[in-house]
Amino acid sequence: MLKRLLMVGTALTAVGSSVPAGAQDIGEVTVFHRWADEGSRLPIEAMFAVCEENLPGLEITSSYVSSDQYEVQLPVQLSSDNVPDVYGLWPGGRAVFQAQSGNILDISEEWHDTIGANFAPGMTDSVTETDGNIYVVPFNTIPNGFLYNKKVFSDAGVEAPPETWEEFEAVLAKLKESGVTPIALGARNGWEPMFWFDYLILREHGSDFRERLMAGDESYTSPEVVSTMERWKGLLEDENFHLELSGSWAEMTGAVATGVTAMELMGPWAMRAFLQAGMEPNVDFGFFQFPTINPDVALATEGAFEGWAASGKGSNTEGAVRLLECLASKEAQAAYAQGGTNLAANADVPVDVYTEDLRPILAQMSELNEYPFHQNMELATLPPVIEVADREFPRFLTYPAEYMAVLEALQARAETVFGE
Repeated sequence: MLKRLLMVGTALTAVGSSVPAGAQDIGEVTVFHRWADEGSRLPIEAMFAVCEENLPGLEITSSYVSSDQYEVQLPVQLSSDNVPDVYGLWPGGRAVFQAQSGNILDISEEWHDTIGANFAPGMTDSVTETDGNIYVVPFNTIPNGFLYNKKVFSDAGVEAPPETWEEFEAVLAKLKESGVTPIALGARNGWEPMFWFDYLILREHGSDFRERLMAGDESYTSPEVVSTMERWKGLLEDENFHLELSGSWAEMTGAVATGVTAMELMGPWAMRAFLQAGMEPNVDFGFFQFPTINPDVALATEGAFEGWAASGKGSNTEGAVRLLECLASKEAQAAYAQGGTNLAANADVPVDVYTEDLRPILAQMSELNEYPFHQNMELATLPPVIEVADREFPRFLTYPAEYMAVLEALQARAETVFGE
């Protein structure tokens, strides 16, 4: 029976055949996570219910706090006398930080033996950290791309979303000619501008360069990054952005929904706002991936995926690994994805489990999982670098000509964190 220490809710139960089986009772496995609100928590508990149904003797004791408290509470939990067996975590910089702190279990062997078979081949690269190890089992993928107001596009004479940078620039020009500022962008949370930096780097210079940059093996003042910032600077100076530095993603989504602006670079969670505004997917609003800039650079996807890690310091590490294997399964992740807007990470979960009215766009988004998938910058590099990015990118949006000062500040911090 799933125990909840902070709040109680109901959960869906599903039984499937690909959940790992074993004869020995697993016993209690403690879990700590950040998905406290009901809309996020119930799908998580649905996953847990599948595993409790299918793994012998498994009893999950789950505790959670809100997302804004989690970053503070997790270090406390991991240094306490009752370290959780499993905890919620993003792959990327946070996982590497926990590895450096000795608070996470290397599951590379289990991944290659069993867990990895649940995912598309590219996911192994996505969850392999800069130290060569794997620590996190993803349960969703949250690809970022452009959500756009189809009426605004149509009124401006845009017949189809752009696929190349040249087509994108032509769309921007048509929108401005029609009197609409093309792109909504806020910066209240700090991470919104990073989506732009990530995709411009990925489309100009590719996955390998971007991975090296996030790992401290390339310089923020390199010619490649300077080229990217100059391209972004041009977009800003040509008045393509409806900017609100204190605006949240929700406010920017509202600006797109009401036709104040035409599009935003955002994740699937933002589609809820369009539905609440009475807009119909693929009729009133649509989705397209970030356009190609360099045709010689392979496409890649930027976004996020959330996952589970074992601390290796709890009272039931063996049970924790068994639970991770189950949480990777099709049945557990289908239970999580049922009626939701985030895509399951498991490659075998069908699109028809998702919210019915959003399935057409979620099917488009799922195609982005076929490419190398990169955690967004906020999650990909180490937290001390992000502290600088949170401050410097909003400054760049206000003063685009100062992009070199922004890059120099990022590089100075990266050298402090990673070493010269």
